[in-house]
Amino acid sequence: MIVAPTREDLDRATELARRLVTAPLGCVDATVIAMAEPLHITDMATTDAKLIGMAVGVSKIKSISWLFQ
Repeated sequence: MIVAPTREDLDRATELARRLVTAPLGCVDATVIAMAEPLHITDMATTDAKLIGMAVGVSKIKSISWLFQ
């Protein structure tokens, strides 16, 4: 599924990036998290462990780690 971010997604991404200002959460990472939330996606396959690690505490996103073992 390919979707474009909504205004709400971009607003949430901005909020996430501001909350995690001490961590290097960039615009793309924050937007991925923000777009997953309203779709109730909590499992995310990614090779970017940084993205999942930074989501802890601000999002329900978690890594599907068994895919990469």
